[in-house]
Amino acid sequence: FANGVQLYCTLTAGSYDAAGALGKLITLQLAYADGKLYVLFEGAAAYITESDLSRYIALLSGGETDTAAALSELLSSVDLEAVLNAFTLVMDENDALTASFDLSALLGETFGTVTLALAETDGAVALRLGDVTIAGVTVSDTELTLSAGDGEAAFSLDGAVDAAGYIDEIYALIAGKDYRLTADYSHYEKNAEGNDEFVFSVAADLRVQVLESGFALAGTLDVVYGDLSLPLNVTLAGDTVYLSLYNVKLSATFDELETAVEKIVQLAGLTLPSLGDTQIDIPSLAAQLLRIDYNSVIEELTLTDSALTLKVNADEILSALLGKTTDIDTITATYTKGEGFAAEVMGAALGFTASGETGAITAPADKDGYVPLSELLAFVDPVAEMIEAQSVTFELNTDMTVEGIKLNLSADGK
Repeated sequence: FANGVQLYCTLTAGSYDAAGALGKLITLQLAYADGKLYVLFEGAAAYITESDLSRYIALLSGGETDTAAALSELLSSVDLEAVLNAFTLVMDENDALTASFDLSALLGETFGTVTLALAETDGAVALRLGDVTIAGVTVSDTELTLSAGDGEAAFSLDGAVDAAGYIDEIYALIAGKDYRLTADYSHYEKNAEGNDEFVFSVAADLRVQVLESGFALAGTLDVVYGDLSLPLNVTLAGDTVYLSLYNVKLSATFDELETAVEKIVQLAGLTLPSLGDTQIDIPSLAAQLLRIDYNSVIEELTLTDSALTLKVNADEILSALLGKTTDIDTITATYTKGEGFAAEVMGAALGFTASGETGAITAPADKDGYVPLSELLAFVDPVAEMIEAQSVTFELNTDMTVEGIKLNLSADGK
């Protein structure tokens, strides 16, 4: 190109089914032009400049990357004589120039041998890569054909958005380790007249701090059922959870919560599954993920200078993974600059942003007024015994004053 080296590439990935038919997984368009790396997908286009890309590489590597030093270190660890001995160059029976290289000489492990055949056909240069296994992945039937082009751009890069603004904001959000999580869901049902009638709603607003040892949170969980409103305040500080609902205040350590769960499970006659009993078939899961047509999963993808919106057909993914039909419908996720993430899932509105608050999350100022859960657990066993016995004895004793006369009333029974 007259204005420098440019690269345009349309990349399509697919997987073969049991019958050998090729299905489409995903299609991307990649380009390098004017010092920018472009990615185009489903109508959305973004780019990163060379300087920003170098900055992100340095950020991920923990500092400035000295390319020359890294190359020198790599070469010093390689047996150059073994590398040269591993390389061969011959003419095959089809008069194609063939080069082969044993990757183990460079990588220090048995990765297999790379074979590259070079041939000229009808003015085009064809490079054919023989089967090669790298880290357990076999690459086969690879062919690259090079021919003279017309010097025109393969596709338009107009309207591409600088991705650095999004990447910098999202990185700062995650690195801040102080978030605000929100959720809001309202449930309606049809009444006798066919109109939507409110049944209940749940709204959560939580501040979450990520700590070196776990996390802390504080916020509210509001539940409304008909005319009944239940405003629950929640705080997790250290190893203690504090809950308050109107004038009822409870606190519980993690040990107390574990004991409570064990007692409840015991009373209910349940058996909790062990984590060791849960096995995930990773190869099977990966195979299912590689058979999904992600172009059809993504219903809409829009990218502007201020917002990124993605609409995904969740049923396509879950049905493929679970092997049965699901009914979740579309999940919509949006990242808006300066505001954060928002999503809509099965009628629930979710939010994830920076909290915008300072200072550590601590226990409530009146924490000494909270009743420990252990005090309530003391009543569990006696109540369980009464339920199991199916018989309860009782005793009642009370004093009362009527017109200045002090009386005593006692009763007992079964």
